[in-house]
Formats: sequence, structure tokens, C-alpha cells
Amino acid sequence: SSPLRLSVGVGEADPVTREILSIWADVLQLDVVRAQDSFFRLGGGSYQMTQAYARLREAFPVKFRFSELYQNVRAADLAAFLTAQMKRQGTYEAYLQKEDGLL
Repeated sequence: SSPLRLSVGVGEADPVTREILSIWADVLQLDVVRAQDSFFRLGGGSYQMTQAYARLREAFPVKFRFSELYQNVRAADLAAFLTAQMKRQGTYEAYLQKEDGLL
């Protein structure tokens, strides 16, 4: 298996977006995933969405419903949604500290 290579462009450098891109690339078995890509246009279906949901729930300290993934099918939209949810739920700073290796 080849090493994972993610396409990360300007505006995709935030840790939430990077984590989503990594999860999507793994679940969809793709080498290149961009923030503007739609999960379904990348070839994802409901089974892969279920896998992604489980991985996202593990990765982010935030509560959200499975149906909310269908409302945020582009990685950039999902990143904005999850960031807003973490800020609303008071877990965003803890997530950033975990990503920086401080926790």
C-alpha cells in the first residue's frame, strides 16, 4: 500500500479540515482528497458514510447527528460545521491542544 498523500491547498491547513481529509481518504481509499470535494462525488455511499461518521466521532470531541453529515457533504462545509459545534459545545480548545500534542 502506498503512503497516504493528501492534497492540501490554501485554506485547507486548519487541523479540522486536515483530519476530515485524512479520514475521508482512508475510508474511500483515495490518495487525493480536497476540501471542496463532495463525499459522494468522490465515490462514497451510505456504507462509507457510516464508517466516516464513526471515525469522525472518535476524532472530534463534539456531538452531532449522522444526518448532519448529509447536510455537509463537502469537506470544507463539514469542517466549518464541526468547528462551530465544538466552539458551541466548549470543546474546540481541547481539540486544538490535543492536535498540538499538549494533552
